[in-house]
Amino acid sequence: MLRLALLPLGVAAFSSCAGQFYPAGRAYQPTHTLAETRTDQEVQGRPTFGAPIPLRGTMTRIVPFSRETELGWFSDSDNFAEGGFQSVSAARSRGASAEGRRQARVRWHNAVLHDLASDEQWTLLEERGIISAYWLRTRTVADEPVDSDFVFAGTVMDSNGDGKLDDRDAVRALALDQDGRNPRFVTPENTRLVDVIYDDSEHLAYLMVLEDSNGDGEFSADEAPRPYLYRFGENRAVPMLTPDTVQRVENALR
Repeated sequence: MLRLALLPLGVAAFSSCAGQFYPAGRAYQPTHTLAETRTDQEVQGRPTFGAPIPLRGTMTRIVPFSRETELGWFSDSDNFAEGGFQSVSAARSRGASAEGRRQARVRWHNAVLHDLASDEQWTLLEERGIISAYWLRTRTVADEPVDSDFVFAGTVMDSNGDGKLDDRDAVRALALDQDGRNPRFVTPENTRLVDVIYDDSEHLAYLMVLEDSNGDGEFSADEAPRPYLYRFGENRAVPMLTPDTVQRVENALR
């Protein structure tokens, strides 16, 4: 099993969409960060679009979008992660192959998908939210990309009721069709996606999902994630383990 590290969190947090250019040898100094995303008022800040990301094997490109506020002396450098909860872990892949993979922690409020062939455009989210990470696997044949499988980590619900979207809230897995269309959440509400494991022998992924077992809208270290099975192209992921099986393994330790 191969674990691939995510991009450094500091870089993603400080620069949510657009890169900036600096003279050679000069350290990167971010000037803006993702704006605080409250649920009871308009999100303030400059509209910022990032560099397009190709959806390999298609003519579709993903253009990140965020509203950013200027960093001051006392600004929070990452308004999404200020809660301090580790929302996603490093992605992993099972099995040996030459397939390309990429994972990144990001800070987007949305993204625009653009089909270069038809000039059609649509959005990743239809509501207020934050995309905090993505996992990408690109499959190739004869060194040519044939399709891509994206899984995004999206927060669209203030599950703990504190009036803002951040890493203390639920994080759901969002998937696309292979042409980038039909964005949809595939894990339940009030759960937290913490890891994605691609199975290279099958067209599927194992989503490690933390469930809010006591229904209080919060997540803690006492609640461990469980595997969900997601077959790409389907509309939802399903728990891999049945309640009876879970009960049996738990009862064996009593």
